[in-house]
Amino acid sequence: MWDPVRHLLEQQGWESDARALERLNRHHDLLLAWNRTAHLVSTGDATRRALVRHDLEALQALPYLVGHHAVVDVGSGGGFPGLVWACMRPDLELILVESGSRKAAFLRETSHRLALQKVRVLHERLEDPDRLIALAGDLWTSRAAGCGPLLRSAGEAGPAGMTLILYAGARDPADPVDGPIWDAVADEPLVSGAAGRLVVLRRRAVAGPAS
Repeated sequence: MWDPVRHLLEQQGWESDARALERLNRHHDLLLAWNRTAHLVSTGDATRRALVRHDLEALQALPYLVGHHAVVDVGSGGGFPGLVWACMRPDLELILVESGSRKAAFLRETSHRLALQKVRVLHERLEDPDRLIALAGDLWTSRAAGCGPLLRSAGEAGPAGMTLILYAGARDPADPVDGPIWDAVADEPLVSGAAGRLVVLRRRAVAGPAS
């Protein structure tokens, strides 16, 4: 089951850490158990094979986490990509933001069971860009919210140098970058074979008005 994950990690130059794979496996166990009442993933995705595909999409972004220390995942749901990243990189400070009470409870329970001590779960709906900025992440991501909300928030108030990792679906515009404030770091098809792209953007320093 884990061969596609091992192969991807080898391609990226990561060691296939047995402890990390065990954490991913325990994440699957807990997710499938909770999914009976918490509806963390769709019925069609509630299989180990489907969950591995979600893992692959999360792990595809691992090279772009290098150099980052504080990550904010908006709409974490069943833990993709945030909990998967934490399983591989337990050194990361990860803030998982989830508006659903049952999903937030799942994220707390799972991070506790997996001893992911640097994971913090916020049960709230983030609609204010200033609140998102206050979380002080140097990298933001979201699979649930889509490209638009995160781009708008980061474009309005994001600091120079911050990074966005976006999962652009088939319905997202071909070019999610709006305006001259972003540098495109990556734009690649999802390794799982699903429709969509992994888009990585870094915010430029924006010059203020001339005095």
